[in-house]
Amino acid sequence: MGAVLLSYGLVKSSRRTSGAKSSVMCDSSRWLPEAAAPTPRAPPAASPHGRKKESMSPRSWLTKLAATAPQTLDGRFFAGEYGRRWIKAIEVKSDGSRGEISSFPWAGTQVMDMAFGPDGALYVLDYGTGSNNQALYRIEYIGAANRNPIAKAAADKTSGPAPLTVNFSSAGSSDPEGGALTYSWNFGDGTTSTAANPSHTYTGNGGYTATLTVRDPQGLTGSASVIVSVGNTAPAVSLTSPGDGQLFSFGDTVPFQVNVGDPEDGAIDCSKVTVTYYLGHDSHRHQITSKSGCSGSITVPTDGEHDAAANIYGVFEASYTDTGGLTSTGTRILQPRHRQGEHYGAMQGVQPAAHTAAEGGQTVGFVDDGDWISFQPYALGGATRITARVSSAGAGGRIEVRTGSATGTLLGTVTVPVTGSWETFADATANLGGVPAGATTLYLVFRGPTGQGNLFDLDAFTFDGSSGTPQNAIKGVASGRCLDVNGASQANGAQVLIWDCNGQANQQWTSTASSELRVYGGKCLDVNGGGTADGTPVIIWDCNGQNNQKWRLNADGTITAVGANKCLDVSGAGTANGTTVQIWSCNGGANQRWARA
Repeated sequence: MGAVLLSYGLVKSSRRTSGAKSSVMCDSSRWLPEAAAPTPRAPPAASPHGRKKESMSPRSWLTKLAATAPQTLDGRFFAGEYGRRWIKAIEVKSDGSRGEISSFPWAGTQVMDMAFGPDGALYVLDYGTGSNNQALYRIEYIGAANRNPIAKAAADKTSGPAPLTVNFSSAGSSDPEGGALTYSWNFGDGTTSTAANPSHTYTGNGGYTATLTVRDPQGLTGSASVIVSVGNTAPAVSLTSPGDGQLFSFGDTVPFQVNVGDPEDGAIDCSKVTVTYYLGHDSHRHQITSKSGCSGSITVPTDGEHDAAANIYGVFEASYTDTGGLTSTGTRILQPRHRQGEHYGAMQGVQPAAHTAAEGGQTVGFVDDGDWISFQPYALGGATRITARVSSAGAGGRIEVRTGSATGTLLGTVTVPVTGSWETFADATANLGGVPAGATTLYLVFRGPTGQGNLFDLDAFTFDGSSGTPQNAIKGVASGRCLDVNGASQANGAQVLIWDCNGQANQQWTSTASSELRVYGGKCLDVNGGGTADGTPVIIWDCNGQNNQKWRLNADGTITAVGANKCLDVSGAGTANGTTVQIWSCNGGANQRWARA
């Protein structure tokens, strides 16, 4: 356990960590515009964890903080957001309503809980980013006083046989006031150095904590540490499949292959290799299931906990612990075939725009010619087409699909029509060519008449492959019964309903690259007459490529009729054999959730 002193503008903070490395973690999450606005709109998938309302008046038990803190913080509600990694001070008006929301200095990661201590400091429990690098922060108000410097420590090697020569680095260490730093390294074996980036050789086996302390001209310090294991080399673990950035759909069965090497262990016992599937959500992840072995497969379950438009993705992590107790991991990110545009990793020129008819209530908006958004990693091998859900009350335009950079290889161009209203959405598609096989950064570059702003909005996009997923039954979560064509009829207009799962052809549905759900090979799940009203029956009809035969399989288990933007629904929330299926406004009910059986 080590402490790292930090300081920010009006406050200073010490960080107490648990785990192998205690270098200061900087916030690398994508800050959403609403998180920084004075009066943000609540995001659809917020994940609040820590919150604390305290009065900072002289009558408060927080006498120390009250004596020094600015009056603007008096009576504020302090909210911590786990997923988006911020702390906000929220004004509470006399009638209990929300007032101004202001940013609070925070350079940690994921806020779990907060509390004010009797010393007047704010204590923040930080989940970190996994791998046992959690921390407890102590934040004090210091006004305009000198702030602690920030130390960052790194090493080119953290394990290996003796003698082990390690090159240490203080890169990234800084003083908030810009003062010159002095450096002091304690290598944990009785030797020290005052060089900024020293080299040191460990001769004896064991575990060592190398600690860097930086000091500013006024004598304030900051520290960071690195753990070095001598006499045992950490195993090398890599996932050869799935590929990094590989496309997937919830419900897919994903094969995995793991390679492990360890100089001390020699032959690897594959029963000690663990592959875990996590559901990634914003900047954190939830462990879902795991298997043992160097090869195998994991079926990715549908997600019933998050909004269908949440920023979720798949994570495969392989781990192995050697006989000396060192653990290494290999990780792969899987990208959903259907993704919300506003979940970009980087952008130029655009802003999120609120629209009622958008999936999740937001789009990528305020688009000008040359603006772009990007995502990484993406491995598009096998993708043959992209479909973009767009709206435009402007001039319309084009979306260029590029890789590597905003001027990188052009894979295809989507023509965006004028839909007449920002609330009227349409699907626009383009074929893809020259798709690279490996992981890359995906760029969507927006084009249109120069000098005209607000060309169009992008809601979401979907990548299609060259073939459909295997035929399979679709089971209602509430009823446990399967999506069924009444009486095994193959006639146009035959009603679709639920029935005991029996494996017959009238319960086998293929999801195609054209977003169809096919049965009998040539019939499609169809919204009767292209209707959009609640209660419109769902039938089968000759496949014709129209929007009323296009369906989107969502991560939360819902199935959306693309043309109507409503959910596949069991009538009246029924569970009995023969209950008909319709479309209805999406409401999160169990009668609107489905799973591959």
